[in-house]
Amino acid sequence: MKINQSPLDPSGASQLGKTTGVGSGGGDKSVLTRPDRDRFQLSDLSARLLASGDAGASDRAARVQQLSSDVRAGRYQVDSRQLSSRLVDEAIRQ
Repeated sequence: MKINQSPLDPSGASQLGKTTGVGSGGGDKSVLTRPDRDRFQLSDLSARLLASGDAGASDRAARVQQLSSDVRAGRYQVDSRQLSSRLVDEAIRQ
C-alpha cells in the first residue's frame, strides 16, 4: 500500500469479504458480504405493553379533538380549584 493511498481506494483494497454473485443484469458482480447482524426478540410482556399503549392513542386523540372543539366554541371552562390543587401536588412531588 502506498503511503498516501486512502484506505477506501479500491485499487489497494483486499479481496477479503468479497464474493461474486449474479446481479439483475445477468452478469457477475463483486458484492461486499456483511457479517451476521445482532438479533433481538421482545418478550411477551413488552409486546403487550406496546399494544396497550396503542389502544389508548385513539381515546386520547378523540379527547383532544373534543377539547379543541370546546375551546373554539367557548364552552371550555377551567376548574381553578382542581388546577391549583394539581399544581401544588406536582410542586410537592418535585
